[in-house]
Amino acid sequence: MMSRRVIRVAVNSTVWKPTEREWTLAAQCVQKEEKERIGKFVFKKDSKPSMLGRLLIRRVLADVTGRDFIDIKLRRTEKGKPFLEPTESREDFHGSFNVAHHGDYAVLTLDTHHTVGTDVMKVEHRKDMRKFFSTLRRQMTEQEWRTVERQEGDAGKMTMFYRLWCLKESYVKAIGIGMGFDVSRLDFHVPTENLSVNQMVRDTFVYVDGKKQTDWLFEETMLDADHCVAIATNIGTTDISKESTCSSSFEFWTAADLLSRCHPLEGSQPDPDYWAMFDARQEAPMAQRS
Repeated sequence: MMSRRVIRVAVNSTVWKPTEREWTLAAQCVQKEEKERIGKFVFKKDSKPSMLGRLLIRRVLADVTGRDFIDIKLRRTEKGKPFLEPTESREDFHGSFNVAHHGDYAVLTLDTHHTVGTDVMKVEHRKDMRKFFSTLRRQMTEQEWRTVERQEGDAGKMTMFYRLWCLKESYVKAIGIGMGFDVSRLDFHVPTENLSVNQMVRDTFVYVDGKKQTDWLFEETMLDADHCVAIATNIGTTDISKESTCSSSFEFWTAADLLSRCHPLEGSQPDPDYWAMFDARQEAPMAQRS
């Protein structure tokens, strides 16, 4: 059995200002249904990280499995979670991968041995913090709210809130249920209350319906001063400290780096109309731009 590989990659989508050549090439490197789904976004700020996420999945799976980039075929579960379609002659990947995007980043986590889920959140400092918290009161436990409230200042409270929300999303994405899971059932405890940029914290744990989960590992870090990221890994009874990994922190790629390693899929052709549709869109809603 091959040794365990763990891959974590982050790409800044906000700084990417695609040229016509780049966007056209990107559209040729994803499956038709993915291209169509990305084309439905109203703003560039949404279509860019979605495109980068699809490209990340294809590129990293090609690297891990040894398949050609064009031979990567992605499908979705009934709940919408993507997975690699096995071929008739080989089942070369039995692990798990997950992508997420929010704020400035699209991120991918892959584990060749265990089921994973990941989420990234940009910490937004709000003038209406109390009203914002009140609308989400039932989504977090009393213990979690106490953790939020003991942080210093509004900035500290917002950072902890987004961190806990990120953890909840990473778990829900790992189990593959999505919107059907009541996140108030999750009660996260964070012994290390301050995260540092690109340094992993691994002592966070969760209770589900009041029962502590010993078969889950949660890893957290800050990609930069404003973006927290969480990874949920279902390790079962495995002592992962004895397993070989390629990376524990995130590797940062640029969109140009990613595109340089992608190839047009068989039968795909440049689509000038797809570029024209993207180019005509605003980057973000007026309120966000201001």
